[in-house]
Amino acid sequence: GMVCGLTDAATPAVLARVALESIVWQIADVFFAMEQASGQQLPALCVDGSATENSWLMQLQADVLQRPLQRVPTAEVSALGAALLAGKVLGWWQQGRDMQALQGGSVIMPR
Repeated sequence: GMVCGLTDAATPAVLARVALESIVWQIADVFFAMEQASGQQLPALCVDGSATENSWLMQLQADVLQRPLQRVPTAEVSALGAALLAGKVLGWWQQGRDMQALQGGSVIMPR
């Protein structure tokens, strides 16, 4: 990507906001392409990863998509999912009860 139109007035805060907004718009591009390809309106977006801990970013994403975001309770759910799957394969725990760690979280509604 490219950032155009920078002047001496651009502060680190402005650059940080631009970087965060670029994440939102890239996700929106993929989200809307998925809707177009499937011919269906997606009701929500489930989000995980460390960026989901930024409430401002998540609110902006919900606002741009005009869909609720379902934020999982564990930010790094990919690592948790891999651990749960490995434990299930090894017989350490059962899917129903122990996989509940992947459920819950919070919902961010669009404004």
